[in-house]
Amino acid sequence: METDCYVINKQPNRVFPALSNNRSNDKAMRPRKVPATSLAHSLVVPHTRDTRRLFTRLSKASLIAIAKRWLDPAHVKHFSPNLVLPSPDDEEEFSLEEALEVYDDLARSNAIRAKDVAERMLEVEWRDGASLLGIAELEWQCTAPCVRFPRIYIAMWLTW
Repeated sequence: METDCYVINKQPNRVFPALSNNRSNDKAMRPRKVPATSLAHSLVVPHTRDTRRLFTRLSKASLIAIAKRWLDPAHVKHFSPNLVLPSPDDEEEFSLEEALEVYDDLARSNAIRAKDVAERMLEVEWRDGASLLGIAELEWQCTAPCVRFPRIYIAMWLTW
């Protein structure tokens, strides 16, 4: 069954003469089909090994900033936190304000590590999974230093 698709790139592939190689560049590129429907950015994806790794790669300050942004009442619909406590005997809900206070306390405490903040996020507020938008933000936070300071990271990579 074929779905409705948009056709992208109807123009022929134009290559600069200096960059051309022995392949046939005169042929037009085959049109690429893109599905007309897309996934919602608030779709919750269950945690996998890779999504858990995204949480654990970030610093404590980055994780707390992300958690506060995701718990902001203006953004909460996009990141879908689960505000019911995970213990089976206690079905009590807690509010966004209480969750934000917890992250403020975690930020103030010097004994708390980034791993503890990541575990809190994975096991309490986002234990059902992270939204696609949240996963994209985590990936961007992991790659942002490389984008902002590429020479430093290239030099570090060459010395490994």
